[in-house]
Amino acid sequence: MSTVYDEPGKSPRLEQNSEFTPRWFGQIKILVKNSQLPHFRKVSRFQSHRCALPQQAFLRILILPTQSLNSANDAPTLTSILDQSVAVNSSPAAISFIIGDSETPAASLNLAASSSDAALVPQLNIVFGGGGANRSVTINPVANRLGGSNITVTVSDGSHTVSRSFQFTVTGTALETWRFANFGTTSPAFDSLDADGDGQTNIDEYAAGTRPDMAS
Repeated sequence: MSTVYDEPGKSPRLEQNSEFTPRWFGQIKILVKNSQLPHFRKVSRFQSHRCALPQQAFLRILILPTQSLNSANDAPTLTSILDQSVAVNSSPAAISFIIGDSETPAASLNLAASSSDAALVPQLNIVFGGGGANRSVTINPVANRLGGSNITVTVSDGSHTVSRSFQFTVTGTALETWRFANFGTTSPAFDSLDADGDGQTNIDEYAAGTRPDMAS
C-alpha cells in the first residue's frame, strides 16, 4: 500500500498502487522509487525532503515497518521510581512503574533488579508483577531488620538496557531501633534477658536509658 503526500501538515490518504507527483513528504520512514530511476533510496525519519523532479516523473511510496527500514535499535524506556520507606515487618506493597520500547513490544521486554544490601533485601525478595507496559515491583525485606538498600531496576530489549535506582528504607519505632542497635533484631526475644548480668533486664535498661551491654 502506498501513501500519498500532497502538502506538508496534511494527513495522508491511503491508496493501493498509487502513482502521483508529490510536492512534499517527510517525518516517516519510507522507501521511494522513481519510476524513471529504478533504484531505491531510504528517507530517514524526522527529516523533510522536497521533490525536485520533472512533472512527468512519478514516485511510488511504499511504507514499511520501522525495523525493515532502520537497523538502529532505540533503547527501552523506564519511568523513575520514588524513594520508598516502610515500617519493619509491615506488609509489602507493589510499586508501580511503566516500561516501553519503540521497536519491541512491552510484553517482550526483560526486567531485572539488584539490591545494594542483600542482608536487608536479598535479590530473590524483589518480585516483579503486572504486564505489558504497566509493571510493578514488590520488595520483601528480611523480617526484624532495619536499614536502607539501594534498589536498581533494569529493563532490556536484548540489545540495550536502561536502569533506574531508588532508596528503600525500613524504619522502626524508638524501641525497635534500640533493639536492632543492640541485638541486631527488632524482635522482643531479648527483652527479658540480662545481657550484662547487672540484675536489670534489657527492657529495663531501655526504660532507664542505660546500656544493656554494660553493667551499671
